[in-house]
Amino acid sequence: MVADLWLLLSASAQFLLVVLGVIVSLQGDWAKRHWMAVLTAFVVLGGIGMYATIQQATESTTASTKLATSIVNLGKATNEISRVQALNTELQKRLLTQSDTIASLSNKGINTTLGGDSFCYMAFEGASLIEGKPIPRVFQVGKYPLYDVTADITDMEKFRGEFARRGVVMGPGKGIPFKAGRAAMVTIPVGNLAVGSQEFLLDHVIYFSNEQSQDFRVSFSARNGFWSQDIKLRRVEGDWRKWLMAFRVTRGNKPKKVLLTHVDEGFPIPVGKIDW
Repeated sequence: MVADLWLLLSASAQFLLVVLGVIVSLQGDWAKRHWMAVLTAFVVLGGIGMYATIQQATESTTASTKLATSIVNLGKATNEISRVQALNTELQKRLLTQSDTIASLSNKGINTTLGGDSFCYMAFEGASLIEGKPIPRVFQVGKYPLYDVTADITDMEKFRGEFARRGVVMGPGKGIPFKAGRAAMVTIPVGNLAVGSQEFLLDHVIYFSNEQSQDFRVSFSARNGFWSQDIKLRRVEGDWRKWLMAFRVTRGNKPKKVLLTHVDEGFPIPVGKIDW
């Protein structure tokens, strides 16, 4: 606003000087007679024009300096904003990393409390098996302990016999009274299993219903869910004391997820032909 005023004043003074010059040229005698007034007018108008020009230049210089300073400050502010944004990005990355760490620790705590994806399976103690009084032996598998484990052991030989006795063919949608099915089952409270541990269930003897072959289905339950194990035992031909075993541990139904498979060397049924 001030710069515009000085520009107007400078232009006006120059215009008046031009007008005065024209008058002097056209009225030479008059100018000679009034030379003092004419000279004063030229000096005043010239001084005003010079002062206005100087002020205008000063205002322009000041404005240019302010503009340059503003540009420099803007650059500094932009750099600071970039720096702050970089720090904010780094902070967000650290927060995400910490969130992942917290989530991982939380999941680890939950898995440690519940059991995660750990499971266990059952076998029979060798000497007791030879003596005909097999004692169950449970093995923990996985990096988390198991809690409140229970095993429901079904003698599939007896179970199929209950179906046959009632004239029912086993298959989807086929069933028998619960009590009849329960007669073929033994429930054993296993308890807690530490990582890598094994438990001898010395107070429980599982009697076989067949002297040559025996099939069991073990349904396990624990804090971390359910899984099952199919066990097949076959007596070695010519050696009444020795049994060979094959088993498979699965979780879920549709589809079943196989957790572990084991077949003793020399088992009479080829691995690919075992009907689990």
